[in-house]
Amino acid sequence: MLRSGQWIRALAFRLKGGERGQVTIMALIVMALGGLVLAPSLEYVATGVTSAATQRRLTSELYAADAGVEYAMWRIENGASGGFTDAISVGAIPVDVTASVLTDLPYGPVLTAGAEHADWLSVTTEMADLGGGVFSLAIHIQNTGGTGNVKLETIGAGMPEGFSYVAGSSSGFTTGAPGIDGRKLAWEFSGSGRPTVNDGQSVTQTFQMSGAGDPQRYYSWVVASRDDIGIVSSARGYNVVSTAGDARIEAAVVKNEGIVYPVSWNITRSVTP
Repeated sequence: MLRSGQWIRALAFRLKGGERGQVTIMALIVMALGGLVLAPSLEYVATGVTSAATQRRLTSELYAADAGVEYAMWRIENGASGGFTDAISVGAIPVDVTASVLTDLPYGPVLTAGAEHADWLSVTTEMADLGGGVFSLAIHIQNTGGTGNVKLETIGAGMPEGFSYVAGSSSGFTTGAPGIDGRKLAWEFSGSGRPTVNDGQSVTQTFQMSGAGDPQRYYSWVVASRDDIGIVSSARGYNVVSTAGDARIEAAVVKNEGIVYPVSWNITRSVTP
């Protein structure tokens, strides 16, 4: 009984005679097998080349979209106070940039004034480095005058990422502990306990925070009991959307005391909702 290899060799000798016939048959078998493998191999190589080119394009578009957010932050830092829409070009990639004013942020309430008389109160925040990773934040609240006394419902502050409230550090307007919700602090007042800011008066609420990170990324706000004043903040927030090809970045950006920084950053591969 001939085994498979012996059978092939015997067939080669019978068909062609001798060693030359065997070589010819083996060559034909190799060519046939090569033909079966060649097409899928070339297709695999072509797919790899296409995938690499697509990845390079998406990476370039992502960098361009990132530059669009940086452009929006530059505009906000240099005086843009309302929303805007711009079309820019990063290299050869067109980028559409839109910024709109936010009403809230992940760790704070409304940032923009809620009523036409918001300028009756002003809010600013001052930071001092106490050393050892501890910082003091002073929230200055001023009744700008000419409107009578104003009662406060809330004094609030948003702390930077990586920082926490130092227990017992409240001073100034109240020594009571604030309510803490993540990075948000809020001193709440109600009823007859609502403090009054007299006409033309300035008051200050101070607290300390400790941690590691960028301590400049803070802001503060005040809620007045008068409906025609509403919420007044030291900061203004923006929602920025930057689109470049199939790359889309949406960021929440804050401007506080002249410093502009993002508080959230969401990247998607496609502009399709």
